Amino acid sequence: MDEMTSEPEHQKEPTMAVKTDEKTKAMVEKKQEMFDFFSKSHMMLIASTVAASQSPWRFNELRDELEIPRTTLSARLSDLVEQDLVTRRSYDEIPPHVEYEATRKLREVKPVIIEFIVWWLGDDYPLETN
Repeated sequence: MDEMTSEPEHQKEPTMAVKTDEKTKAMVEKKQEMFDFFSKSHMMLIASTVAASQSPWRFNELRDELEIPRTTLSARLSDLVEQDLVTRRSYDEIPPHVEYEATRKLREVKPVIIEFIVWWLGDDYPLETN
């Protein structure tokens, strides 16, 4: 056997390793999608605020509470709705009345968000407000 052109049979990687590599690559891509999603400007603040509330938020209430520019808040809420993390209800009223509320999917991740905040803030986090 020519050593320059071919590996000995015992040194070749099994086919299963290729499948594992493909699964690993796919998992890395999915993780990156998640990190990209939640690292968007103000995303974690909006998600944690909506998740923590037992009642719906009106758009302007969120904007006033979080002091986020209207266009950014609108884009992030649309992203959250698209990912089924928030529901959007529009009422046929003048002026327009739109409410946003956490879905079960976002409420399920709330403890993770709280743990992340606690980790970040350490002793400064007021546990009674979670």
